[in-house]
Amino acid sequence: WTLALLYNLPQRRTPLLFCDANAKLGRTQSWSTDGLPLIGPWSHDYENAPGKSLRQFVEMTGLSVLNTLFKQAAGPTWFNTRGSKGRIDYVMTCPQRVKQVLNSSLRYHLAHRLQLPDTEKLADHAPIFVKLVFTAEHTQRQFCGFSRACVENATADDTSKVWVQQLDTWADQPILQQAVSEAQA
Repeated sequence: WTLALLYNLPQRRTPLLFCDANAKLGRTQSWSTDGLPLIGPWSHDYENAPGKSLRQFVEMTGLSVLNTLFKQAAGPTWFNTRGSKGRIDYVMTCPQRVKQVLNSSLRYHLAHRLQLPDTEKLADHAPIFVKLVFTAEHTQRQFCGFSRACVENATADDTSKVWVQQLDTWADQPILQQAVSEAQA
């Protein structure tokens, strides 16, 4: 389904994939046929079976793996309570957009705050931060920001309305509101 989604995206769209791939990509760098980086120098792990699959996916789709291109994003993204850790989470986009990535890094301090139990050791995934600047060209239409009118216009069909209602219902759940409050505290 991911390939179908990528191949059916209009040219003006930029794919940005975040995935928990349980993959280790190995040390071998990879480049597109245009000489753009797909897998960069900050991939120190050995290659495992999911890593081989992810590498094949990246080379087939031509996506760049951002947290192999930036040193500050190259650390472990997953930890368990027994001390094991590894980079298994990845962020990918098209290589033409890599120059527009201002920063990609891991946020270990947020990982500590997002954990449910109060422990000193990390025991789950660490958030990957990506700061991008994309230019968007609008030739026939004026940008209206994220006003309610603009959002309502964009969600005029029934499928979108149902999706927005489901999202609102999910976001209003007391347990979710409590988790957000605790994370912000």
